[in-house]
Amino acid sequence: MLVLKEVNVKNFPLVFKFAPACAVVLSLFSSPVIAANVVLKNGDRLTGEIVKLSDNILTFKSPLFGEVELPWKQVLELQSDDGVTVKLKDGSTAKGKVTLSQQGELVIDQGDLGRSRPLQRADVAMFNPPVVDRSVKYSGRANLGGVFNRGNSEDDALNFDTEFIARTPENRYTVAAEVNEAE
Repeated sequence: MLVLKEVNVKNFPLVFKFAPACAVVLSLFSSPVIAANVVLKNGDRLTGEIVKLSDNILTFKSPLFGEVELPWKQVLELQSDDGVTVKLKDGSTAKGKVTLSQQGELVIDQGDLGRSRPLQRADVAMFNPPVVDRSVKYSGRANLGGVFNRGNSEDDALNFDTEFIARTPENRYTVAAEVNEAE
C-alpha cells in the first residue's frame, strides 16, 4: 500500500514558495512578439520586420539574416502584425496591418477605422515611404551700421539692411529692405 509522507512547509525552498507569484508578475510584464511573415513563390518563409518597399524591392529585416532585399514579384504572401504605412500609386496613404493573399489582393487593417477594400498588388507604390518635411522654414538677418564724426569735419552716416526668407520644399520667398543715409 502506498503511503504519502507529509511535507514540512518550513523547510520548503523559497524558490518554490514564490514561483506562482513570480509567474504571474512575469506574465504581466511580458509583451507579444511583433513580426511580419513573408512567403516567397519558391516556398521559403521569413519572419521579421518590414523596413520598406521601394522600386519593387521589399526590404525585410530578419533577426537571422539581417536586412534582406526581396523582389516584390517573388513575394507570394505577406502579413504584418505591426503598423505599416502604405503609399498607393494614386498618391493616397494608409497605415495599418497589411495582409497580402496568394491571389495578389492586399488588405490594410486600420484598427478602429476598419479594413480597406481589397487592393491589387500593382496599386502599391511603397511601404513606409520616407517622411517629407512639408513645413515652412524661416530665416532672416538685420544689419545696422553708423558713422558719426563731429570733429574738424562733420560726417553723419547710417546704414540699415534687413532680409527675411521663408522656404517651402517647392519655393523660396525673400523680402529685403535697405536704407542708406549720409550727409
